[in-house]
Amino acid sequence: MRKSERNLFMAAVVMAVLCVSNIWAAALMSESFEYELGELAGNDGGIGWGGAWTMTDPDGTATVVEGLSFSDYQVSGNAARITMTSNDGFADAIARRAVGINVTSGDLWVSFLYAQPDAPLASVASRTASIRHGLKLRMKPKNSGSQGVAVDYGAGAAASGGWNVQSGETFMMVTRFADLGQATGGEATMWVLSESHYDQIKAGGITVEELIAVHALAPSAPHSNRTLTTDDFVNMLVADSSNTSFSAVFDELNYGASLSDVVVPEPTTMLMFGFGMTGVFLKRKK
Repeated sequence: MRKSERNLFMAAVVMAVLCVSNIWAAALMSESFEYELGELAGNDGGIGWGGAWTMTDPDGTATVVEGLSFSDYQVSGNAARITMTSNDGFADAIARRAVGINVTSGDLWVSFLYAQPDAPLASVASRTASIRHGLKLRMKPKNSGSQGVAVDYGAGAAASGGWNVQSGETFMMVTRFADLGQATGGEATMWVLSESHYDQIKAGGITVEELIAVHALAPSAPHSNRTLTTDDFVNMLVADSSNTSFSAVFDELNYGASLSDVVVPEPTTMLMFGFGMTGVFLKRKK
């Protein structure tokens, strides 16, 4: 290979790598838990946040554990595990972090990976796992009273069962809260993908139409006027009254204004895009 050809090849490689390394550039807020194993509280990485993680009560623990894997989805860092330790009846364990963005109009998209370790556990009405923002914009990968999931704006959760997401497998949750800051508007929908569902639609980047067509669960809740601002907090929590060992693992938490902001295209697509853009650039340079 001649020197000029080597230079062109290296340019293509560099551009491809840059495409992959900047996959979260459009995310408004993201957290990959790139911390040392141990306590979560006090860590303040990621982008778009308004402070460090804190633990709000003594009823459980929040720890940094090994990250989740999900097909060939791009992950980095570790993950957060929230675990119940209380023996005093119903209690919850909450890891909390201040929001550093303002979303007062348009759609809010949120994605994260979820797994329940030590599964399966029997369905218990009081047992829940969720990501919420106070009592609004709630996403429950473990809904109370079922093994299913739930989502809502904060005016009553819409639930969906029929698929056991408490199996110990890793699932991807993709949520759209439509038309924030509006008195009327679209629904909140949370699409739940297993690895097999994700593999069916990952090529070329996932579209909304594909989410609608291929998923494990997809609860939807009626619209309510809500916003997400720097006055709010993200709460990752578990609650239980009957099994103090219940825990949940959350990973790759991302917020954005569109689906493409929060769900990374699979690696082949990103590399092809990088090399393709390089080819266009080099062609123009001739």
